[in-house]
Amino acid sequence: MSAGKVTLVTVLGGALITTSTFGAYFQILIPLAQADNVNTSVTVLNTPPQWTINAHEYVASATSTPTNAGAVLYFSGTADDSNLDPYWLIICKTSVTPTPNVSAAPDCDGGAGNQWAVSSQTASGVEATAATTTTETGQFVNESNDWYGFVCDGNITLPKCNPLATNYDATDSPHSGVGTGHPDSASPFVINHPPAFLTYLNDSPKDPGQSVTWTTTATDTDRIRGGDTLTLHVCRQASFATSSGCTGTGAWATSTGVLASGATPTIDVATSAPITIPYRDGVYSAFLYLMDQGSLAATSTNQGANSSITVSNVAPTIDASLISVGTTTDIYLFRPQSTSGPYTVTFTVTDNNSCRNITDGNEISSATTTIYRSGVTRNLCQTTSDFNTNQCYPSIDSRSYISCTQTGSCLSTSATVTWTCTFELWYNADATDVGSFYAAQDWLAAVQAIDDDFATSTQVEAQTGNDLASFLAFDVTESSIAYGGLQPGDQIDPLSTATSTDLLALGNVGLDENLYGDTMCPNWLNSPDYCDHAWGATGLAAGTSTILASFQKFATSTVSYANATALTSSSSPTLFEIHVLKTTVTSSPETKDTLWAIQVPITITRAGDYSGVNSIIATKSNSLYWQ
Repeated sequence: MSAGKVTLVTVLGGALITTSTFGAYFQILIPLAQADNVNTSVTVLNTPPQWTINAHEYVASATSTPTNAGAVLYFSGTADDSNLDPYWLIICKTSVTPTPNVSAAPDCDGGAGNQWAVSSQTASGVEATAATTTTETGQFVNESNDWYGFVCDGNITLPKCNPLATNYDATDSPHSGVGTGHPDSASPFVINHPPAFLTYLNDSPKDPGQSVTWTTTATDTDRIRGGDTLTLHVCRQASFATSSGCTGTGAWATSTGVLASGATPTIDVATSAPITIPYRDGVYSAFLYLMDQGSLAATSTNQGANSSITVSNVAPTIDASLISVGTTTDIYLFRPQSTSGPYTVTFTVTDNNSCRNITDGNEISSATTTIYRSGVTRNLCQTTSDFNTNQCYPSIDSRSYISCTQTGSCLSTSATVTWTCTFELWYNADATDVGSFYAAQDWLAAVQAIDDDFATSTQVEAQTGNDLASFLAFDVTESSIAYGGLQPGDQIDPLSTATSTDLLALGNVGLDENLYGDTMCPNWLNSPDYCDHAWGATGLAAGTSTILASFQKFATSTVSYANATALTSSSSPTLFEIHVLKTTVTSSPETKDTLWAIQVPITITRAGDYSGVNSIIATKSNSLYWQ
């Protein structure tokens, strides 16, 4: 036995048989003669490898399980070689037997252009694997591709290929993961080609609360499966995994699958995402990734493109029911002939862009408030010319002393924040409490907010206001009434303006006055009722050293002494309805004079300077007399 051949030798007339020689013995009876021996020989040439497991796709590549372009396609098969020559598994495009090569891999008929894949040199009886990396174009441009598997040895004398092409293993494969009796592992293999990503756009800008839509166009010409299904992923960051979608900070949106089928290769793939409330205005990245149902990414530079969106700035809003003017009680003035305050207006501003802007500053940059008596109405309290200390304090006028600040805490996830404005009121601001001239009205505030992009809310009036309380404040300019010198029994008649006192309205009400006086006497020590106690005049109609309060009289004009009103003592003050008007001009308080006169009793016997004190106590007059 020698490699590659068997030699047969026949010896006539002998009887010797060896492992390499066959002998035959013939007995010749008739005629009797001596035989000659002739040697014979034949060379048995190399035989090709024989299939033990047919060629098949190691991982099935079929209509339902295509191979993605760019992936490695594997073929397997097993052969035995009778001479124990190593062999090659070669996958060709045609069924024509390949050309074997000495100690080298074979060639498919027609050359390298007809070869799909070839294995490395494999020992007889060992499974061979041939692999090739698929591509989007070139020889893998077709979806369905026929293939034929051959096994060839590389015998150094006469290499051989088994002419039997196999492309489907009907038995169970010895390797795991493939049921080789399954037709999916047979020819043809199927290539899944990526979609082509053509165009993209979105319909922003959008307001918070609206939805933004991304629309793309793509082509996918694969049709064996009835068309591929394409899905659009819109990611917040340029971070994407074909196995799991958007990574990093996640997805804006993911579309449903859109089937690319029929004769028209171009389709639209779109998806939308809500802009939640609140959402800060600005430009936001949105990276687009188009995939087919095999998780194969689209080609072109548009894959991963940033189709950024703009979230619009929207104007803030204010809830009228959440505007508070002052406190829960009336507003009280407390400084005569000046401004009182500060008082507050508190309100809630809502901005669907959040109360924090994209740079983490305050979204609401400023606010204003206008303060007015409700009867004036908001529309008539807007300009500087509308400013009136009695009834209208527009925000535009510096004389209103209005200042507004954000007083509430704010998170980017919140759409609302509290603002507080302070203001002051002049002493003559119209009262609206019970008994005032404007008792049926109240004081209101209208507020407005401006964001960092100068978008302004409407001016919103408070649903409920607050009363401004009556403020009784007055002054008497004169510190004394000097009647001059009179003889006992004399009197000032008629009353004279030379002996008068004024009453100034330094609050927001009209005034009357309560008047009473002390008995006058010499050496008065500026103490109430001093003369009555010191001179013993209490209860006397007249005295020799005292002048009772009733000898003084008052009126608003130069009437006669007899027609004037007598002053009473402190035990029973006299209400004098002088009717001082309510002050309307802060620099000119309303005032009215009371004229005074005195009679020196005839009973007076002591000469000298008599002194006493008259008390003037203002009281709020009936509001009918305020104007």
